[in-house]
Amino acid sequence: MKIHLNFVALEVKHLPAEGKDELEIKDGSSLMEALDALALGDDVSYLTLVNDLSVPISMRGQTVLADGDTLTLFSPIKGG
Repeated sequence: MKIHLNFVALEVKHLPAEGKDELEIKDGSSLMEALDALALGDDVSYLTLVNDLSVPISMRGQTVLADGDTLTLFSPIKGG
């Protein structure tokens, strides 16, 4: 199955900072499995949305993706 990727202000060297892409993963994959396929480790700070709904870190392993879902990744908002 294919999911759509949307990168927004992402600070990860091997992924685009901005833009869209697609990722092919096996049917029934979890959000965590998709993130693993993108080689995002625990040392990278980012937020995740699936179809515009925020998915907390604690739910990434239980969130099952479907063909055509959109996964948005972005850096946490910083300010002061």
